Amino acid sequence: MGVRRRRWRWTAALALLILLSLTAAYGSLSSAGAPQGKNPRKYTATFVGALDTVTTLTAWCGEESLFQEAAALAEKELNRLSSLYDRYDPDSALSRLNSAEGEAAPVPDELSSLLAYCIEQSGRYPGCNIALGGVTALWEQARETGFPPSEEALREAGRHTSLSALRLDGSTAALDDPDTRLDLGGVAKGDAADRVAALLKARGLDCFLLSCGESSLVCEGTPPSGSWRVGLRHPDASLNLSGAEAPPELLGTLSFSDLCLSVSGDYQQYFCVDGTYYSHLIDPDTLSPARYYRCVCVLADSAREAEMASKALFVEPPEQSRALAERETLSVLWVMADGSVETTDGFPGEGGWKTGEEGQS
Repeated sequence: MGVRRRRWRWTAALALLILLSLTAAYGSLSSAGAPQGKNPRKYTATFVGALDTVTTLTAWCGEESLFQEAAALAEKELNRLSSLYDRYDPDSALSRLNSAEGEAAPVPDELSSLLAYCIEQSGRYPGCNIALGGVTALWEQARETGFPPSEEALREAGRHTSLSALRLDGSTAALDDPDTRLDLGGVAKGDAADRVAALLKARGLDCFLLSCGESSLVCEGTPPSGSWRVGLRHPDASLNLSGAEAPPELLGTLSFSDLCLSVSGDYQQYFCVDGTYYSHLIDPDTLSPARYYRCVCVLADSAREAEMASKALFVEPPEQSRALAERETLSVLWVMADGSVETTDGFPGEGGWKTGEEGQS
């Protein structure tokens, strides 16, 4: 059996740093406010490790000391939230809840709030099920071994994926099914990005782009150049399924303001067995990786909603995915399995988005 594996830790996050280097070259996402202080300059800081990813803060401000203080505050908050949300950390609040064997476990306010949000939004975005932790763990093991999980193992794990097992009671939570495992995934990074952005604004940083991991971006303010522009990485730049001799680095350039961005793609975490690629984005109906798209990009008012929506849209067939986007009035770009590009009306992109073979040039 021919096996090709790609281990995930920070690879996809570093790919986004390439995306952000284009942002730094062009400027930034336009917004209502301008950077405070005389002669504002651009500063950048990178934080490695929190939430098992790489976070980059790019900001315009008039005082380097203000930026350094704000960056230190952001890093401290990211590490604090990681200690709550990171299921890879056995000492995190989420891990303690997962291992409580059905007993009530203490949950900090931030985790309780995020869990309540996921329950509340599950009706809107059923494809983003945080109770799939047992299933995603099997596929993570498969990425390490190179062997897909057995149907029997998937069926057994699938018996314990009901979000109704999660019971919140003030400062405690319990999983009534002790075999259920929660996996907040990208929604945790989105929530962390929102919380850190709020702290930065409260500290006085009024013009910044915050990238939490490979998928969650939050912007605030207008840089001196007049607008934020973000280059959207082409899926084939990382996983060249089209077989192009020179796969393009960029799919296109986004130009937008006062919104958050989430990107979910098959090229971010994957492994290959005998020519079949398996991504990390699991369809809760089939318990296997979804194959409808190469990536889905969503713009929303909050990073956690953008994350939840992009995951939910990725696992739905095209007709249902578009219907969901229209029902929730989301701004969405889909890169289809054949490489063609579809968008909702008004999705921001300079010069429009190409489709089909033209989109691969």
